[in-house]
Amino acid sequence: MADFQSLFISQLVNTSYPEMTAVFFGLVSVWHAKKEQIWVYPTGIISVIIYIAITFQYKLYGDMGIQIYYLVMSMYGWYFWTQGRGTHTPVSNFKKQ
Repeated sequence: MADFQSLFISQLVNTSYPEMTAVFFGLVSVWHAKKEQIWVYPTGIISVIIYIAITFQYKLYGDMGIQIYYLVMSMYGWYFWTQGRGTHTPVSNFKKQ
């Protein structure tokens, strides 16, 4: 357990500010998604753009492609939300039977 803790702390200390910012905006985006608020899109887009820059910098082109897909889907969702198109499906809990 001590090895895990020391590894976790060393990785946390070595995390860059852009990555911390992207994680922050990603978490804020998830919170807004839970609350069913339109701010899910701009906060998610900020996170994704930062991750695109990070993955490009480290030549992780496959991961960058996934982030570009997320960016396009976020812009698509934001557009349709503002236009009032589509059906509204509320966030719900799954109940065990």
